[in-house]
Amino acid sequence: MDHRDYCVQTARWMLGQSWCDLVCWEMRWGRGRRGGVADVVAITSSWRKPGARIAVAEVKRTRADLLQDLRAKKMLKYQVGSSHCYLAATAEALRSSKLTAKEIIADLTTKGLPKNWGILELKPDGQTIRVLRGARSREKPKAQRIAALTRKIARSFCYRVLAGKFNSSLLG
Repeated sequence: MDHRDYCVQTARWMLGQSWCDLVCWEMRWGRGRRGGVADVVAITSSWRKPGARIAVAEVKRTRADLLQDLRAKKMLKYQVGSSHCYLAATAEALRSSKLTAKEIIADLTTKGLPKNWGILELKPDGQTIRVLRGARSREKPKAQRIAALTRKIARSFCYRVLAGKFNSSLLG
């Protein structure tokens, strides 16, 4: 599986969560040099809904890529404008064949992953995700931010459809 496949797998999992109303993958996040492309963005449609979220997931396939981003603190930019953050990574990236869930969490924490980030292990079947740790809220999502992201996600999907780059079967 390639990186996009893992992004879609994570998006599918998020869409299955009770709080998630809308999800997108590989979407521009932030502005200028501080910005980037968020692998997965999932939102609750109303800030009034209990458990409302603006969640961002960073997807990692390899251990080297994961460690490089943790050292550079690259993933921390996704905390700005989100209420919850997740690391979604393959077994190879997490070294889950050698470590227990508790050891994986301790390892990532010592390497700089914030304690409020959720950790998801992506299984190679393209469907299954093992939750090692749930994400904890950093802040309550704001109505204006949810509205702006709803428009941005809708616009992104419109462009994908018009360009023939959207395959609705990806979400099952």
